[in-house]
Formats: sequence, C-alpha cells, structure tokens
Amino acid sequence: MGLTAEEQTAYPSIAAKANSSFLTVILLIGTLSPVILNNLWLMTANVVNEGDGHQHFWWYTLVFDNYFMIVKGLMFSAFFYAFLPEPAKGHRKWLYWLLAIMWPLFSFLIHMLWLAVNTVGSDDAWGLMKLNFPVGASAAVFAWMPLCLYGQYSREERFFATKRFVVIIVILVADLIFISSSHLVLLLFKAFGDGEFGAPDPLVRAIVELAFLLGFMQVYMPLLGKVWQIGLLLFDTLAPMKDLQRQRMLYFATVILDMHRYMYVREMMYMTESVPVVICMVFKDFVYDVYHFGMSSSPALQSAELMGIPTWKLFLGVSEVRVASSRAYEICIFIVKMLGDFLELPYFLTSVFTWTIDCGYPKQTHSTSFCFAETKVTLVNVPSDFGAEFKEWAYKTAKDRQQNRFILQSEDAHSSFDTVIARDAVEKSNGEWRQVWEGFRDPGRFSFYQFMTVQLGGIMFCRYRARIIIKIASSVMLLAAGTLTRLTPSKDVLNRVHDHSQPRELMQWIVPAAMLFFDVLELVLVQCLQDGDAATMGYKMKRFARLFNDPIFLGMVMSCHVCCNSDLYITFANLKFRP
Repeated sequence: MGLTAEEQTAYPSIAAKANSSFLTVILLIGTLSPVILNNLWLMTANVVNEGDGHQHFWWYTLVFDNYFMIVKGLMFSAFFYAFLPEPAKGHRKWLYWLLAIMWPLFSFLIHMLWLAVNTVGSDDAWGLMKLNFPVGASAAVFAWMPLCLYGQYSREERFFATKRFVVIIVILVADLIFISSSHLVLLLFKAFGDGEFGAPDPLVRAIVELAFLLGFMQVYMPLLGKVWQIGLLLFDTLAPMKDLQRQRMLYFATVILDMHRYMYVREMMYMTESVPVVICMVFKDFVYDVYHFGMSSSPALQSAELMGIPTWKLFLGVSEVRVASSRAYEICIFIVKMLGDFLELPYFLTSVFTWTIDCGYPKQTHSTSFCFAETKVTLVNVPSDFGAEFKEWAYKTAKDRQQNRFILQSEDAHSSFDTVIARDAVEKSNGEWRQVWEGFRDPGRFSFYQFMTVQLGGIMFCRYRARIIIKIASSVMLLAAGTLTRLTPSKDVLNRVHDHSQPRELMQWIVPAAMLFFDVLELVLVQCLQDGDAATMGYKMKRFARLFNDPIFLGMVMSCHVCCNSDLYITFANLKFRP
C-alpha cells in the first residue's frame, strides 16, 4: 500500500521542505510579518495630521482603513480558493482576485455613504464606521457568490459547491460574531480596570481580573471552539473534503482559535496592574503547553496510555510499565500534568479537533482516545488484549512491512499519505525509546506502538507550530506597538483604548517581556521534548511541509496572521473628523 500518483508527484517537493530550515522560515514569516506590517500601519494612522486629535477623512478611508480590508480580502479570497471544491476545469483565479478587490471597494463605498449623509463629523461617526467591516465584507461575499458558483462550476458540480459555500459562510459569520463579542469583553475588562464600576481594593481587583481571564479561556473559548467543531461536522456531513484539504481546514481553524485565545487574553493581561495575575496566567500557559505538546509527545507515555495505564500509577511506581528511564522524570510528568490541567475543563467539553487513527488489529478490539490541548485523537481497532495472540499478529505484520522495500512507490493506494510515510518512518527508525521498558523490546509489539505514536507525534507537532507562532508574534507586538505608536503623530488619534499621549508605564514593558521570555523558553523545551531520531522527525516535518506545499495556502495562513494580529494591540482610532 503506497502513495497515489498525485502524492508521488508532490512527494519530492514535500521531502525537500521537510527540514529545520523550512520550519524556521515559517516561524520567522509568521511572527515577523504581522509585527512589521501592523506596526507600520499603526505608525501611519495620522500621517496627514489635522491637529487637535482629528484625522484626515480621505487618508483614513483610502489608506488606514483600507489596509485592513485589503489584507482581509486577500486572506478570504485565498480561503475560498483553498476550501471550495475544485471545478472540473480548475479554479478561475481571476474570480478570486475579483473578491480580493471587492472587499476594499465595498468598504470605500460605505465610507462614501456616511459622507453623503453628513455623519462623518458627527458624534455617531465612531459607531457607524465600525459597521464598515462587517457590512462591506458581507456585501462583497454575497455579491461574489453567484459569480463564483455560475462562473466556474458546471450544473452537475454547482449543488455540491453551494453546500460547501453555505457551510463556509455559516462558520465565518459565527466567527465574526465572536470577534465582536470579544471586543465587548475586552472593553468591559478595561472599564473595570479604569474604575467605572467602582474602585475595589487591590486584592479584590486581582481576584476579579484573574476570574475574568480564566473565564475567557475556560468558558468563552470552548464555546468558540464548538462553532468550529459544528462547522467541521457540517463539512463532513454535507460537503466532505479530501484528506489534505480537511487537514488544512483543521490547521486554519487552530490558527483562528489560538488567535482569539492569545490576542484578547494577552491584551487584557497587558491592561492589568496586578503582577500576581500576570505571573499566574503566564506560568499556567507555559506549564500547560510544555506538558501537552512536549512531555505528552513521548512515545513511551503515549504507549502506556494506549495500554490504558493511568498516569497516577506511573507516579506511584505501581505499574510494571515504564515511560522513562528515570523515576524522578516519571514523577515530574505527573506533577506537570496536574499543574497543566489545573482549572481546565474536562476534555469532552473542550475537544474541538478530532482525528482518527486505525490501529489495524483484526481480532478482539476496542476504541480509545488520546487527548492533548483541545485535540482528541481516537484510535480504533486497538487490541483488547496485548497477550500472545497480539504478539504473534504484531510480529507477522512487522515482518510483512519489512519485506515491502518500496513502500512509498507502491501503486496500491488504499492508505492515506500520513499512514504510508508513518510506516516508512517506522521501518527506518532506530527506536531508541524501546530501552525504557523491557516490554517494548519485543520487535512486533514495539513496531505496533511505534506506528501509532509516530502518527500521534505528527499531529501534535503540526498543532504546536501553529500555536507557538501566534504566541511569539503576540508578545513581540505588545512589546513594540506602544512605543512605536508614541514616536509618531498616531499618538494623537489612536487613544480610544490605550492612551498614547502619556508615557509608557513600567508594567507595560514587563508583561510582554515576560511573555516573550517564556514563549521562547517554551519553544526550546517543547522542541527538545518532541525531538526524536531522524526518521521520526522526518515524518513530522513531512507532515508539516505537506500542509504548506501549496503557496496559496501558505499565503492565506500568513495573511491570516497579519490581519488577525492587527486586532491584538487594540488601539481603535477616536475617529474624529472635521465636519
């Protein structure tokens, strides 16, 4: 069982990108492009200075506000290109360029409407102009919809394409509602900090702020996650995607969710004056990610969970299974897990992204799940008994795989790309981790566990790359934006949330600097914990490189980083214009 002809054609390009240099390039582009572009955007908000806190209407309309609409338009045109079904005659790219142009065009026309009805210089200008994005975006998409469906799909293809289009719209509208409500939550947090609800003593204020932050992460974010979970279910039910397209949708959804999580939580942390609150939140996120993406990536630990061994038994040392050569490290795993899960909701409430791995055992089986962060991986056809019958089957399966020397080139394409390259990685792996417990030293049994854990490790690896890029970019943006804005005339107009007319406070340096320090430390630790032999790391990198082998998808994700990050350091111009 090997790759399809299409996958074999793409494989050389994927293999060429499966290296640390490509990972570094994606990390640098994902973190630096939003910081550079969005800071330049903020710094040019008041280039045409009207004085007295007023902005120049035409500069705002044609440049400042249109920047956001241009970036957003490019992202969503690429989004539709990536996730609408491919027509039999191929996508007509001019249609997607048209959509990208329609976003800023419709926004400009709405500005003209406000100008025509003499509301630009009124007290209602701020509220009205905040409607430009949702109204302009919605009008552009719905005006473009018939052009897309009738301009590139045949009669036979149109119904399926319409279903896919409608599901995409449902998800985007729900996400837009959450963005708007996130702004309200953030402004409410600011109002509390400014004393608009009274002036509580520092301890009460710190407790309320901590509850606010935890509530946002533990209640609000799971609700947003359910929107994407329902959306993915609708895709699978009404308009199913091919394997690679679905994986890219999952990756994009993780980017959106983590953008929400870290944009608004870190913005609120930036506003707080309580050092203990900041320490608690930074430490909690750090420990949580180190466990879920680092420690739990251990193949030995995953194998123990696959066998149904509870973590507490490893902690007490009452299980014959070992997951590390050091008892101290096994105890550390349990402690960090407890800290990482502290105040976290149960997995069945927070799991959004679901994967399925077929263990392939043909006899008495059951299903089990492996959970990390908000991801649930269901393993089906797991042996109910790992005794002699399983050992015999595992030994025979491993022997059969070794005899297949051309596993990547086989023309029998019944397995997914990930399954095929996982098998290839297992055959080439030195499997050093088998030494931690004698039960792993049986070749057949070990080959079975390794085949499962290699795939689990690949899913975790790709999921983490999305998160750490967002975390580092948010830290750098918060560290730089306040100072750079204060160096330009923008400080006179970008004051609705942060007062840039006043010097930057020490706490506003400490918070993002602490975030950045722990983000970099976390990246180093997780990379070390995820590291494996060359074959296993090769599988993880190929899985990641496959996602970005399409330059349009790469451009879409990077533009998503830019446009979403522009909402991180929420400035909100005062929007005062001369009548």
